[in-house]
This record gives sequence, C-alpha cells and structure tokens, in this order.
Amino acid sequence: MSLFTRIATVLLLPLALSACWVSNDNLVPASERATPEVEGFWLKKVSSGQREMTLYEVKREGTLFRTFQQNAETGDWTADKTFTFVPVKDRYYLVASDQNDMTNYVIMYVGRDMITQYDPICRQAIAQLPGVRKDKEQCNFADYATLMSAARDEVEWIQEGNVAVTRTTTYRRQ
Repeated sequence: MSLFTRIATVLLLPLALSACWVSNDNLVPASERATPEVEGFWLKKVSSGQREMTLYEVKREGTLFRTFQQNAETGDWTADKTFTFVPVKDRYYLVASDQNDMTNYVIMYVGRDMITQYDPICRQAIAQLPGVRKDKEQCNFADYATLMSAARDEVEWIQEGNVAVTRTTTYRRQ
C-alpha cells in the first residue's frame, strides 16, 4: 500500500468529524481527480492536544481512495472512508469525502512520508464568495469553480503562515 493511501486515510477521518466546507453533492468532476502516491499504511496524530494514534491503510481504486482503520485492541481492519484528490498548488490537494448525504472537503499537503490535513474554517472571505452559503459554521458550496477558488485561496493563506483551521492532523508513513 502506498504512502499516499495511508496519508489520505488518516487525513480524511478528521474531515468527517468536523467538516466546515461541505456541499450537498460531490462537486469534483471525475476528470479533475488526481492520484497522488498515498497508498499504504499511515499513522495519524491530531494536533489538538490529543495523543490519539490510529493506524490506517489507504488503497486506490481507480481515482478513488478507500481507507481502512485498524482496531488497536483486536488488530482487525474495518472500511472507513472513500475520498478523492484534486490538485490545488504544489503538493496541496483539495480532498473530498462523501458522508451522510453531504460531501466534506479538506486541504491536504502530501509529502513523501508525511501528510498534513487542514480542516478549514468558514472564514468570512470564503463565505462571501458567490455560490457559497454559510450555514452556522459551515461553508456550503454550490459549484466546483467556487470551491476551487476557495481552495486556492486557502492554500495561499496556509503557505503565508496563516492557518485558519478547526484542526490540523498529521499522518506519517509506516
């Protein structure tokens, strides 16, 4: 299993728990999907002070990635999430995961042996874009072009050292 798969698995779990960028349907066209080298085993560490360490396996199925989570007590593996990657800039990706009748989005930086997941908040600059509806603390996107515009803005924001996220999660290749 590749590093990309491991990292992607680890990064997508927090997305399901606290998604702030969402859409009613998956807005990512199949033609825009990328297949970074993330297959393999990844160990997750959440930056919010938790000492949670979870092992994931990421497997690629065409342009989709599926994660499997290991039960620390039994060693059993269970299917977790399915997600897709869209390149944004350099090694940053917009990652989409369908869950509970909605699609959640995060930003991931995919390095060789490490993935960093950024769970973006619904900043005012993003919420004011045409095609974005703010629902409580979530930005609900209506179209792909607006979503990608927001993703490019968010990556630039991150690269400038500004991190407006609900959580940062790091995955290390095993």
